[in-house]
Amino acid sequence: MSAIHKSKGYPNFALAIAEGRTVHDASTAAGFSERTGYRRLEKQEWQDAIQEIRVLMAEQTVNFMSSNLHDTLETVKKLMDKADSDSVKLGAAKTILQMVIAQIKQLDLNRGDETPVKPEKKLDFRALTTEEIKQFLALMAKLQGENEPEY
Repeated sequence: MSAIHKSKGYPNFALAIAEGRTVHDASTAAGFSERTGYRRLEKQEWQDAIQEIRVLMAEQTVNFMSSNLHDTLETVKKLMDKADSDSVKLGAAKTILQMVIAQIKQLDLNRGDETPVKPEKKLDFRALTTEEIKQFLALMAKLQGENEPEY
C-alpha cells in the first residue's frame, strides 16, 4: 500500500471518497481526471486505503461521542425531566436508549467480538412505560457510579 502514498492526489482522493463524495468531485479535488479516479477505485490497494480512512474516521467519531456521552445524557435527561409533553419525554428517552445501545455495540467491537450482540427481536422504544424508563435511568446511573436519580 505504500505505492499509493506516493501517487498524485493521495490522500485527497482517498479522503474525499471515504467522506462519501462522488468520484468526479474526489478526482477534481485530487487534481486528476474522473477516469483516473475510477481506475484507482478498481485497485485493491486504493480500496484498502479508503477503508482504512473510514475506520479512522469512525474511531474518531466514537471517541468524540464517548468523551461527551455523559454530558449529552445529562442534558437529554434534564429535558426529559422538565418536559410537559409526553412526546418530548418519549423522544428524550429514545435518544438516551439509542446512545446507550450504540455504546454497548462499540464495547462489543472493542472487546474484539467479530459480531456485536444483537437483540433477538427489534426493540420498540414506544412500548416503554415511564416507570421502565426511570428504572433504566437508575440502572445507567448505577453503572456510571452515580447516585440514583430522584423523581
